[in-house]
Amino acid sequence: TTLNLMGNPDLRCLPDNIGALTGLRLLGLKSCGLTHLPPSFTRLQGLVELFITDNQLTTLPEGIVYCFVL
Repeated sequence: TTLNLMGNPDLRCLPDNIGALTGLRLLGLKSCGLTHLPPSFTRLQGLVELFITDNQLTTLPEGIVYCFVL
């Protein structure tokens, strides 16, 4: 499953339940104006591709580096 939200500068945050999308394989968040990622983001363990450049992120959820097969 793919979710492409790239190029949405008014998207400042993702919903807290984003982690429920466990079948997500590709997530496009480039150039969205994101300031943070919710803790549930670490449950997206099926992600193979993540595009997250050009945002306003200063931190990532704890444990995120152990969750992906990127």
